[in-house]
Amino acid sequence: MKRFIPLVIVALFTQLLAIIIWGEYVWLSKIAVGFSVGGTPLGHIQPALWIAFVIEIILLAIYFKKNE
Repeated sequence: MKRFIPLVIVALFTQLLAIIIWGEYVWLSKIAVGFSVGGTPLGHIQPALWIAFVIEIILLAIYFKKNE
């Protein structure tokens, strides 16, 4: 089981980068269209993405704890 931990870390890091890039894309697209943009790119990420990311981490922790 321990041999999969680096793969899980890489997968979670990649997903986190994708979420951050999505927030930046939304933020910059609002600027390009001419809307007033407040806050940071991270503030424009939908809460559902953060919730799904946290749930995935919790489920992976439970899975690895169970299969120790």
